[in-house]
Amino acid sequence: MSDRQPGKQGLFELVVVLVVIALTAATGARYIMKAIDEAWQVSIETQAQVFTAAVALVHWRWVSGGASSIHGKNREMAYVEVDGVRIFLNRFGWPVHTEYTLSESGLQAEGCLQVWNAVLQNPGNARLLDQPIVKNSDIQVQVVEGKKCRYGVYTKSNTEHYFDYDVTSGRVEVASGQNR
Repeated sequence: MSDRQPGKQGLFELVVVLVVIALTAATGARYIMKAIDEAWQVSIETQAQVFTAAVALVHWRWVSGGASSIHGKNREMAYVEVDGVRIFLNRFGWPVHTEYTLSESGLQAEGCLQVWNAVLQNPGNARLLDQPIVKNSDIQVQVVEGKKCRYGVYTKSNTEHYFDYDVTSGRVEVASGQNR
């Protein structure tokens, strides 16, 4: 007769199988999170390239003399029309907003959001940083350093992917993979 009790070896095998499955799932989850972060990085880089081309076209219209102007209280404000939308430009000819009322103050996140929506054909969901998140894929818009519009996303792995648009030079710089 055997000293083995029925069912003990089956329970041990079940525990070993569950441990192997858990280790495999943990490894796979890390790989998937890394792949998602890399996809967001590529997405932001692509959006930055498209945004750069769009603001450069608006600037080119200003340089080539295709801009009109409105006389305000303290100064004249230049603008170009794109698809029937007036895009107001700063003194350097770079887009800063679409509402004339924003002309009286410095760069504002609302203006950055307006530029995002006006210069891109299909801009995607964007919101101001202090508004509630509708989807994780929303582009979050804010002003940094008083002269840059920041467009970015924050992933579930606590990583920030963004690009900055400098309204004084038109320069767009990508900074992806920053931990916040």
